[in-house]
Amino acid sequence: MILGETYRALREEKGISISSLAGADISKSQISRFELGETEISVFKLLYLLEKIGTTFEEFLLACNHYKPAEFTIFMNTVQSSAYQHDIHLLLTLAEQEKQFFEETQSHYHRLNFILIKSVLSRLTQVKLAEDELAYLSDYLLTIENWGYYETLLLGNCSHSLPPDLLYLYTKDALEKGQRYTSIIRNKEALINLLLNSLQWC
Repeated sequence: MILGETYRALREEKGISISSLAGADISKSQISRFELGETEISVFKLLYLLEKIGTTFEEFLLACNHYKPAEFTIFMNTVQSSAYQHDIHLLLTLAEQEKQFFEETQSHYHRLNFILIKSVLSRLTQVKLAEDELAYLSDYLLTIENWGYYETLLLGNCSHSLPPDLLYLYTKDALEKGQRYTSIIRNKEALINLLLNSLQWC
């Protein structure tokens, strides 16, 4: 489902007319063409329109994905539930998948996911992060200027694999560089969990 179609479906569910949404920021014809998929609109206009129908951006994205969780949410839920259940086999399978994805795409996202899973595995088995993997993780975390949900989760799950001095440094970075996103509940909770994990480990 494209963005415009999703927006129209949500608007019509709430019984709101296009005319009532139009104003100085966006015209009736712009809204109509957006809903028909004939044109795109800026993120700012989309946020304005979502506010006008009482829908958050997260709710809108979920609707765009047919009310299924995002791929990363499914990935993290699977990793966490596997860790809680000590399902080593599934964690090894997930790690192998991420390794293959990295080899196919060369996307650092998949290599970082592999490192995250391997770090989770190190809590349950004798598996340890290799020096090059620790260096890759460190290089990535040092280059990020604004820490989002992903970086906070990444460090939180890899915290026990890092030397205490590096963990302290990155946790401090997370506090300073994650400030922009603390109004998002999920990000704030992840940051609190990271701080608790770091304190416990240190």
